[in-house]
Amino acid sequence: MKINVENLARVAGREATYEMEASPAALNLATEEAVFGKFRLKIHLRTTGKGLVGNLEARGQVRLPCSRCLEEFVLPVEVFFQQEWRKEVSGDPLRRDGHRPGEAEQSPWSEDLLPFDGLSLEIGEVLRDRILLSLPMKPLCSPDCRGLCPVCGTNLNEKTCNCRPEPVDPRLLPLQKLWKLGKD
Repeated sequence: MKINVENLARVAGREATYEMEASPAALNLATEEAVFGKFRLKIHLRTTGKGLVGNLEARGQVRLPCSRCLEEFVLPVEVFFQQEWRKEVSGDPLRRDGHRPGEAEQSPWSEDLLPFDGLSLEIGEVLRDRILLSLPMKPLCSPDCRGLCPVCGTNLNEKTCNCRPEPVDPRLLPLQKLWKLGKD
């Protein structure tokens, strides 16, 4: 997903705001676990003497399975971050990690800087990464989700079951005693 910034990047101190809608395909948001909806994007760019600084917002939603009860639910996603792009020097392009070829690791370029050609910005990859990183590792449909019964598999949020908990392995009883001591 590219934004044309040719006119903006010519003069330092200029600012522009872009608002658009992006499909999951445009942001390359295809995963097996999650189903993403469209995202509303707002990008405010400001030119500097060396490149562009942008404040980026992405708002959308994703349908995920709960990690406790396995029921699907919709999670709102909001991502806000700042990104900087620097112009590439002709004949000496920046590597993807921000260092020039053959340059030592003590470079003034940080990993947060992205190169651009002065004509357009590729924002799809950086937005995709930030959106995926904002998702919880263990998504829950609600904080008090009771999950599934480990014996019969009943969704304990919908009904209760009469299953007895499985007996604890006798080798783990000393750990259970330590657990109880820690709670007191």
